[in-house]
Amino acid sequence: MKEVFEKHDAVVVLADLSTNDQRIWKELSEMGFGGLPVNLVYPGTPGAKPEVLPTNLTTGIVQKAIEQAAQQG
Repeated sequence: MKEVFEKHDAVVVLADLSTNDQRIWKELSEMGFGGLPVNLVYPGTPGAKPEVLPTNLTTGIVQKAIEQAAQQG
């Protein structure tokens, strides 16, 4: 998987809820989520909507989502 992330300049971003940051909960709520985990892949285009991935991930699911996001921008 490391190669897929490097090839597409993909990064992992983790929302740390141990700080009880209300901005995170607000964003989740606006997207229609009431809890965790939430797995999203954002294309590089500013303002683009993320692809929502299933809770149970496989390397194939993640790789396909990253490659599709890379094609979008």
